[in-house]
Amino acid sequence: MSIEIKNVTKIFSGFTALNDISLSVGTGELVALLGPSGCGKTTLLRIIAGIERPDTGSVSVDGKTVSGLSTQERHIGFVFQHYALFRHMTVFENVAFGLKVKPRRVRPSKEEIRDKVQSLLNLVQLEWAADRYPSQLSGGQRQRIALARALAVEPKVMLLDEPFGALDAQVRLDLRRWIRRLHKDLNITSVFVTHDQEEAFEVADRVAVMNAGKLEQTGTPDEIYEHPANAFVCKFLGSVNLLHGNVDGGMVKIGDAAIPSEKRPDAPDANSPFIAYIRPHEIIIDRVKCSDLAIGALVKHLRIAGSLVRLELERNDNQEPVYAEMSREYYTKLGIKIGEKVFFEITKLRVFSER
Repeated sequence: MSIEIKNVTKIFSGFTALNDISLSVGTGELVALLGPSGCGKTTLLRIIAGIERPDTGSVSVDGKTVSGLSTQERHIGFVFQHYALFRHMTVFENVAFGLKVKPRRVRPSKEEIRDKVQSLLNLVQLEWAADRYPSQLSGGQRQRIALARALAVEPKVMLLDEPFGALDAQVRLDLRRWIRRLHKDLNITSVFVTHDQEEAFEVADRVAVMNAGKLEQTGTPDEIYEHPANAFVCKFLGSVNLLHGNVDGGMVKIGDAAIPSEKRPDAPDANSPFIAYIRPHEIIIDRVKCSDLAIGALVKHLRIAGSLVRLELERNDNQEPVYAEMSREYYTKLGIKIGEKVFFEITKLRVFSER
């Protein structure tokens, strides 16, 4: 089942939560709505579900407009951040709830409900917890029960609102991998909301980056990371160095080095100020100046974090500090220490006009 969102706008008491949003989600696709808090992600998800109504625009599911239909009539499953399980019901009763409240004419028999719930508990690997209550389960287990309950009514579309937000780091990591495998097996068209770039990139087929009620860019995780549409997307997707300078003859001048930049339609004009965006892992450090593109610097600080070493460099021209990353193996090979002089070379940079 595909989802088509066309020119959706939503205003709350003079505040524009969504501004002319258009987005397509293909059948069986898993799309992440990624952006900072307050950017409109959850509002858009609630409009797809039918919980909120757009002021303008439309939502279609499988080619049919669903404006005016309730969540149940849209056949949409919704999984909330805080589980929303019924505390007085057992796990079995929670999963069975959506089936038991169906109209009599379409309600499955007790035997069918029992078999369906047991099948779903096996699917989420919690068949042993059928007689337990939500309070007796961990956060990750409760989230899997919430997912099983949403799947029980066989939704056409699955919506997940920050499904891992209330969990600790390791549980989030385990659960999002599990969700990815489950989605591959079930092939249900799904949209989930997150503010975590790593989470979106690991789970989603495509990512829609939102900011201030607008859709900034849509694409695969690799497309968005390697070719951000604008400065906001570039900054939001992980750590970056922001270096100021000038463009001259198609080259970016940083200190004494002239570096070729990624060509962009909106790149700054020649001899105009710019901001270069450089990710820490796109910087190579050496003890000697191996090329004219190398820039001298002093190691001001370094920190070993597992397999990575993060360094703060002070440029010789006393401009902005530069933050770089290298493997622990390469760091051991170089043997550099705080206070030593090094040279760094930028392997890739993205330039946006300074505004």
